[in-house]
Amino acid sequence: MALGRVAVWPYFAIALLALLIGGTFIVAWWPHAPPAKESLRKVSGKIETVVIKDDVSGAAGGAVAAGLQSVYFTLDSHDREFRYPALFPRYFEVRDRVSVAVEVWIDPAEEATGRPLLVWQIREHNPYNVIGPETFVPYEDIVERVTGVDRSMVRAGTWILAVAPPFLVLGLLAVRWNRGKPPPMP
Repeated sequence: MALGRVAVWPYFAIALLALLIGGTFIVAWWPHAPPAKESLRKVSGKIETVVIKDDVSGAAGGAVAAGLQSVYFTLDSHDREFRYPALFPRYFEVRDRVSVAVEVWIDPAEEATGRPLLVWQIREHNPYNVIGPETFVPYEDIVERVTGVDRSMVRAGTWILAVAPPFLVLGLLAVRWNRGKPPPMP
């Protein structure tokens, strides 16, 4: 019994899908240099508003996935909104416990964008805090987390890309196998 034709498209489809997903991971999470600590500017003041927003839609109230939300807050001494993403370390502590007043370190280059300013370091000043030490997330912890996530996502993208060549070879072998064999009957 001779083997007939084999389907070719699944091999090429998997190879293309792996190229697209792996390439997206690598492009989207390619590590960008965070601003230098020396270039950051400190802004301090009393907290006026705190809102949890979805980073994709901008809707208040959070996102379906916890990793796609940020804490947005305003200070009485500054007219801009500040953003602390869920990706950053101790996010839940910042979201749930920070109150009264804070010092935040921002990149002055972001002020021209008109978007909320990303917080690169935060220190709480709360004289009413009886729960524990005031919240402090240093610049180094944030940079370590951000670069670590970027590196791991690029590594995942590389592994996904590695799936493409074997399936491409299998697809080419399937094309060669089918050469000279009659097409399937309807």
